[in-house]
Amino acid sequence: MSDLQQVIALLNNLQTQMVASQASQADLQRDIKDVARDVTSLHRDLDEKTHSLHNDIAILGQDVQRDVTSLQRDVASLQRDVASLPEDLTLKQAMVHNLDHLSDQFINVVGNFKELAETIYSNFDTWAKAAHSRVIDKVLEIQRPRLKAIENKLHNNAPCNCQCLHNNSSTSNPTSIPVATTQQCSRPCLCVRKSDETESEDVSSSDGENSLLSIETASSSGNGTFGSHQMSHDA
Repeated sequence: MSDLQQVIALLNNLQTQMVASQASQADLQRDIKDVARDVTSLHRDLDEKTHSLHNDIAILGQDVQRDVTSLQRDVASLQRDVASLPEDLTLKQAMVHNLDHLSDQFINVVGNFKELAETIYSNFDTWAKAAHSRVIDKVLEIQRPRLKAIENKLHNNAPCNCQCLHNNSSTSNPTSIPVATTQQCSRPCLCVRKSDETESEDVSSSDGENSLLSIETASSSGNGTFGSHQMSHDA
C-alpha cells in the first residue's frame, strides 16, 4: 500500500506539474501571439513609413526637377540677353554718353590742374623776383658804406689826365666849361659843387641806389666804371 500510495502521489505530482506546464505553455503562447502582433504592427508601421518616405522622395525629386528646369530656362534667357548686349542700341548710347561725360570731366580736371600749375608758377615767379629784389636791396644797404669808401679811395688814389668840366673855383654858381682833354675815361666826375650838395639831399634816395648798383657791378666784374678807369691808367 505504501508503494501504491507513493506511486499515486508521484502521479499526482506529475499531473500537477503537467497542469503547471500547460499553464506556462498557454502563457507562452499568449506572449508569442502578443509578440507576433507587435511585430506585425511594427512591419505595418515600417511599411507605411517607407511608403511615405518614398512618396516624399518622389515629391522632392519632382520639385528639384522643376527647379532645375526653371534654372535652366533662366540660364538660357540670361545667355540670350548677354549675347544680345553688343547689339543693344540703348546700352551703346548709354555707354557712349557715360564715356563722353567722363572724358569731359577728365578734360576739366586736366584744365584745372593746368590752371593751378600756372598759378603756382606765376606766384612762385613773382615771389622769387620780389625776394631777389629784396636781397639785392639788403646787400646794397649793407655794402653802401664799403662801396662809398671804395669809390672815394679809387677817386683819390687813381689820378688821371682827365679834367673836371666843373668850375669849382668860382664863387658864383658853378658852371660847366668844356675843356679839351687828350685822354678820356669813363669814370664819372665825383667832385661836389655847392649846388650839388643841396640837390643830393633831395635825390639821394633814388640816385644813390643806382650809383651803388653801378659801383657794385664795377667792383665785382672789373670791367665797369672804375675797373676800366684803372686799367687805362695802368696801361
